[in-house]
Amino acid sequence: MTLRKIAPFVLLMLAGCVPNATSYYHPAMEGGRVLSRHCVPTESIVEFGELPLRASVSEANNSWLVLLGLPAKRPPTQTWQTFRFSSSDFRVRYLDGGMSDTLPISVLRDDKSDSAIEPYRPPRPDGWLYALDVRLPGPPPVSFELIMPALLIDGREVRYPPLRFERKTWMGISPFNC
Repeated sequence: MTLRKIAPFVLLMLAGCVPNATSYYHPAMEGGRVLSRHCVPTESIVEFGELPLRASVSEANNSWLVLLGLPAKRPPTQTWQTFRFSSSDFRVRYLDGGMSDTLPISVLRDDKSDSAIEPYRPPRPDGWLYALDVRLPGPPPVSFELIMPALLIDGREVRYPPLRFERKTWMGISPFNC
């Protein structure tokens, strides 16, 4: 093969190796453990007690959302049968001391309910689908906390600490870091 024929392929390969920067919101929770699941850390699993939550912040259709959900596969250590939120009172606490009003939410569940307060029972023993979007009142600041209502896991109340998000920038060459 001549250099002229392979030059486009070489350019295409090199273009994928250009350093890039990605801004994202890193979640953290007191008493919890954050496990990044992607090479570019745009979302993480926040493990706290019996219910792991996938957490990320995203912009969609000119609005900002905190996306919460269960991981796609149910870990074998998860023994709960049902859970639900005690209310749909999700709020944002700003680190300057301000607090939002109750924020609108939308819920996607594999049992077809769209309620956060109706008990959720996974229909399959090995997996589930549960996602909750919390619509933020505007573009998020550099740091903020999501205040969630209590969870009822098998009828037992569990209070999660505030879920803190901090904007960070990841820099790297994606093909080498993934």
